[in-house]
Amino acid sequence: MPKLSFTYEGFRLNDGKKLVTIEPTPSTSVDEDSLPGRYVINLLGGEAPNYTMRPISGTFIVESTERQNQSISFKQDFSTLRPMDFVTLEAIASSSLPVSYEIISGEDVARVEGDKLEILAGGDVTLRAFQNGNTLFNPTSKTVQFSIPKLEQRMIWQQSFDGSVYGDTIPLEATASSGLPVHFSVIQGSARIDGESDLVILRPGVITIEAQQRGNNIFAEALSEQVTITAGKAPLRAIARGLVMQVGEFNPKTQNVLVVDYDGFRFEDSDAILDAPPAPSTSATIDSPAGIYTISLSAGYSEFYDIQNEDGFLILEQG
Repeated sequence: MPKLSFTYEGFRLNDGKKLVTIEPTPSTSVDEDSLPGRYVINLLGGEAPNYTMRPISGTFIVESTERQNQSISFKQDFSTLRPMDFVTLEAIASSSLPVSYEIISGEDVARVEGDKLEILAGGDVTLRAFQNGNTLFNPTSKTVQFSIPKLEQRMIWQQSFDGSVYGDTIPLEATASSGLPVHFSVIQGSARIDGESDLVILRPGVITIEAQQRGNNIFAEALSEQVTITAGKAPLRAIARGLVMQVGEFNPKTQNVLVVDYDGFRFEDSDAILDAPPAPSTSATIDSPAGIYTISLSAGYSEFYDIQNEDGFLILEQG
């Protein structure tokens, strides 16, 4: 058993140990049979003129050539963690020595710095708490596994498609609550998606469009939204072209001078797309006197266009 010793601190004016009249007595509970561990060294008594003794205890460490085992308690609940959360880790070593942490798997899901755990994404994590030991305690570790659910998101789509017709290009306005980009596709009907979100109607009729957000490492896939619209025919003006001729010049039996002009074709359409183009006619003949005669159009038909006829006029002038 080594001899217990102590030192003094706080003498003034070059005073020293020689002024001490009664030295403090150190004592401890350690004996030859004491187990490895840390024990208190107490100081009792002590007197010196002009000074008040304030004994400060010390520590007696009993070491062993055979280190003791220690264990780690790591019962922390990780079930409520979500991406972008932070949490302080709470593993405890039975030796009371400080615990360190490392990610064994799932580095893309979580990272650890000191005793702080940051959740980066959804996925599986294996986390190790370890204590490397010292002269008294053997190293030990505890591994825990947990899963981080992805954040939920939802689609928001409140767009009106009233009045949509063949040939329209409509910017689609669905959004995801996550702020992530939305993918659109045509499920039914004759239409296409140009770019990322422009709906182009290729034929009148029923069209169903689906909006999806498939998620990423943080957000789960959202429930898709579908919208069904009924696209109408595009409006098309059929206009009888006006004519000015001399009396006796107009002969509908030998001349093909009555012409129909169109306003409103979509894409690169022409009158060739019309199933039954409007036909122009007038009551004037080669024998008609000077005057103004109406050029009317017969009812046309198109699968793609709502044809609106507009009359023209034939003016016969006296030569």
